[in-house]
Amino acid sequence: LGPSVTSAHIVLQSTRFMSALPGDEVTLDCSIAAGVSMSSYTMYWYKQDHYGEPIQFIIKEYDKPTQNYEAILNTNDNSFNLKVSKVTAQDSVTYYCAAGHSEARTVHTLTISVI
Repeated sequence: LGPSVTSAHIVLQSTRFMSALPGDEVTLDCSIAAGVSMSSYTMYWYKQDHYGEPIQFIIKEYDKPTQNYEAILNTNDNSFNLKVSKVTAQDSVTYYCAAGHSEARTVHTLTISVI
């Protein structure tokens, strides 16, 4: 994510933990604080398999969906959600939603457990 991470509470997530069954489709929520213009930021999703391991880029706003991931941007309600299709045990990781601009990026996390 780079060295410039800000502590401002711009990125919001209402869910911190989620459980799913193999094959389920889950949607991870993320939004920008009220009063903050979403057009000022580029939105990203990352994942981390285990604490201490590298954080991996998944998708950013306006990217085309991949086989398992789809970014859902809604500027009307300042949301940027991630749809994960056909989850498997390999999807039991920590997901990071980030809002970035040229100076900094703010990040919040959500963990999925596929049981």
